[in-house]
Amino acid sequence: MAIASRLTAISPAVRLTSSALYRTASGVVAGRDGAVLLVDPGVLPDELSGLAAELTAAGLRPAAGVATHAHWDHVLWAEGLGAAPRFATRATVELVAARRRDLVERPLAEWGDEHYVRFDTELAGRLEAAPADGTIPWPGPPVRLVPAGGHCPGHAAVLVEHDRVLFAGDMVSELEVPLPEWELEPDPLGAYRRGLDALAGLAGVALVVPGHGSPGDAAELRRRVDADRRYLDALEAAVAPVAAAGGDAEAAVAAAAGVDDPRLAGWPPMAGAHAGNARGLLASLTLAGGRR
Repeated sequence: MAIASRLTAISPAVRLTSSALYRTASGVVAGRDGAVLLVDPGVLPDELSGLAAELTAAGLRPAAGVATHAHWDHVLWAEGLGAAPRFATRATVELVAARRRDLVERPLAEWGDEHYVRFDTELAGRLEAAPADGTIPWPGPPVRLVPAGGHCPGHAAVLVEHDRVLFAGDMVSELEVPLPEWELEPDPLGAYRRGLDALAGLAGVALVVPGHGSPGDAAELRRRVDADRRYLDALEAAVAPVAAAGGDAEAAVAAAAGVDDPRLAGWPPMAGAHAGNARGLLASLTLAGGRR
């Protein structure tokens, strides 16, 4: 099946496109009779409208969409993509409904102003819960959600089973260190580690696609899972003594400065994200200590 030139084939049924913003990876899965399934389509409005135009020119139509999690850059849509149902885990749907202003409306307004664009806020985050077994109902090859929490409540990977392609959401990136959800998860480190275990435990994955970054093969998936585990272990080893001593956020950031991960210097946003992780972990450990 011929799909437009800006989409790169990574398997017989799966194509990718990458946004200029955050190197966000979006997936297009080919189904029957011109139907396609869109995974985390994004990000900038002209990229979304361009994707819609390319699909139309190729005689393809979105039959369904999937969002890996509730963050604004993963729940986008455009009028040109049509009125297909868009699925996510029930926890993601409930989170967007409860926190729509914070997770969708406010960041879209802020990023729209910063990048001189107007996002279609009305269509963003209009999701419905996938069936309980995670299987996406659409006219194409089997695709299912694999719960892998930690980055965001309800976060899930998307497995295209026949092609053995795993869209990992915002985990196992060669660019980004782990970014746990420090405020909404009661056990952020534990949730993230369990999410990594869920991804590592999937059998037969041939290609992994992170939400931000580049695809990798099965060996690269194992390497990235191991790298994420080492980062979380090192972060905890640095910050836990600060929490035990009653130290403040500045002390936690200073202690975490000794964490060695090539991603921290490899991509500019990661230095700030790492400092945020140190503060978030300190707050989480302090809160947990207060509960005991």
